[in-house]
Amino acid sequence: MKSKLTGFAVTLLLAITMASFTSDKETLYKETEGIKITYTKQQKQLNPTEVAEYLIVKISNTNSYAVKLNWKLDLWYNGNCRTCDKPSPTGYEFELDLKPGETVTGDINKDDLMLKIWFRNIKPAREGGLTRFEFTNLTVSKN
Repeated sequence: MKSKLTGFAVTLLLAITMASFTSDKETLYKETEGIKITYTKQQKQLNPTEVAEYLIVKISNTNSYAVKLNWKLDLWYNGNCRTCDKPSPTGYEFELDLKPGETVTGDINKDDLMLKIWFRNIKPAREGGLTRFEFTNLTVSKN
């Protein structure tokens, strides 16, 4: 009886964890100099009354050599750029080293401005949200 109860508890915990976020299809953002940047939309239950949607970014180095990427992430919400033309450092300037063939992917459960972008709140529904994003001044160099 105890093992059945434990099995049920584990199953319930897994179901709750899986229900806490959902994933969308992968979309290509940019492919340049052996770097491929894609994203998916994922929803996350923040608390019992709030659900948010994020863009989870994946960056792949398809080169046979290591690379260093540099960029500034510009974000438009409701048509207004919130990060454009800000003096450096903005907190949205990033540098990433990738080994040959390496891929890094954002994690919806971590606070990571580089690979996780807030898109919109679904519950409670709010007006607006992310209308555009750009990896501004993206450079790729051999490392």
